[in-house]
Parts: sequence; C-alpha cells; structure tokens
Amino acid sequence: GSDRVNNYNERLAGARTFSVVQHLPAALVSAKKFYKSMPETYSQAIDFLDARTVLSLFAEEGANTLNDQIWEYSKAIGDLSSNAEPSELLSALNFSEENFNNLAAAMKPRFEQMRYTSSRDKKRIRFALATIGNYVETLAQNNGDETTVHALLQTKTKKSQNGYDLDHVYPRALTQDPGFDLSHGQEWVHGIGNLALVHSRDNLLASASIPEYKSKDYASSKLLLTKSLALQDDLSSTNTRLASTLAQLKALGSQDVSSWSYGKAQLQTNFYFEILCECLRKKL
Repeated sequence: GSDRVNNYNERLAGARTFSVVQHLPAALVSAKKFYKSMPETYSQAIDFLDARTVLSLFAEEGANTLNDQIWEYSKAIGDLSSNAEPSELLSALNFSEENFNNLAAAMKPRFEQMRYTSSRDKKRIRFALATIGNYVETLAQNNGDETTVHALLQTKTKKSQNGYDLDHVYPRALTQDPGFDLSHGQEWVHGIGNLALVHSRDNLLASASIPEYKSKDYASSKLLLTKSLALQDDLSSTNTRLASTLAQLKALGSQDVSSWSYGKAQLQTNFYFEILCECLRKKL
C-alpha cells in the first residue's frame, strides 16, 4: 500500500535530493519485476540504484558513464526470475569491491574539498551528514521517523521549527580573531569536517561559541552523530546502549571538541568519509 511506496521513496533519498533521473529505467524494471512478488528484492534494487547514483555523483563519474551502467543494470534485472532473491539480484548486478574502491578513490579528494560556501557543495554536505546521522541512529537501534535521511534533510521554515542547520564547530566569526592560526588558511572552517548537523533550536545557543563551550549543547543533541562531538564529562548521563555506540564512533575516528583545530577537522573529515562509504557499500 501507500506505506510501502513511501518507504521506497525514502530509499531514493539521494536521487530525490539531487533531482537525478538516471536510475529510473532500472527502477521501473525492478518495480515491474519484483514489487508484488518479491518486495525484499525490490527494496534491495532501489537501495542499490540510489547508492550507485550517489557514489557516481560524489565521485563526479559523469552522467554518460552512469547512464551506460544503468542500462546494463536494467537488462540484468530484466533477465532475472520474478522470484529472485536479493542475493541473486546483487550477483546479477555484479558491482565488485574493485568497482567500489575505484569510485571511492575518486570521491575522496572531492569530498575533502567540499565547502559550505558553495551552494552545490552545501547540498552534498547536508546529504552526507544526514546519511551518516541516520546510519549512526540505526547502529544504536535508535532509528524512527525523526531520524530518516529525509527528516534529517529538513530545514527550518516559517511554518515549522523542526529542521536541521549546519553548525560550524569552529565558528566562522573566530577566523577574524588576531590569534587565529592562518598557516592552513581559513577555508578549512567551511569543510565538512568542521560542520555538524544540529537542530535549528540548538544552533541558536551554540553557533558563535568557541568549540569547547559548545560541548554541553552538542551533548544534549538528540542526534548521536552530533552528540559524539561533546566532551566525555558532558556525556555522563547517556544510557548504556547509546554510550556503547558513541564509544564505537570514537573507535572509528570521531573527534570531540577539545583543542579543536585544523588537524581535528581533517580527522573528522576522514571519519565522515569512511562512514559514508560504509553506508553506500552496505547497499551495493
């Protein structure tokens, strides 16, 4: 019914966010083949197509290359039995680890160079952080309607305060201070590693403070990804299950706000990149 259709729209978060249509031929073949007979296989097909589209976009692979791939996927899906299992689908689509690694290698320098000051990059940054935020909530078995990628992509409007802003961990205003270290320039402050997804209401409190002063605000965030930026002392009231996930994030390279600097922002960029790659790899 409509729930199922909405669920699949949610699965196409990347294509919808970036107004991409290349995936449609293969998505339509998948719907015709599996929508009624094998909903799990249909889900897998939609997940695959969206992840493949996002990977292509972030790697700047080129529309023609992706188009050629999509037509191959359409044919491979069309050749399958309508009772094919998800594993059979993935086998037929034949997207290898080498394919993934080549695109991820192309994606990495572009990911590192994204800047908040570019409207195109800002949309990509928001999407990346929403995807990672959703992944982390799922990891903690804490996911729900408020933590879907779609929900985390919402921005504040006149009608609703339920949106998310991008907060500069090291505030832009502080780059004008005489004590600001210019050895790496100022542009890094606008990179994804210095940005966090915060609820519109929370961002009003923390936006201009030095990073350490934001710790309590980050700790009170409902989003675990944002919470992971807080100092350990401010996380003492976190329940065991969520604390366990935060510990996992630290082990994967998540940084906190203590002595925040260019170096920490670079480490956070790498952390975000690795988690986004994991989000995409899981669907391929």
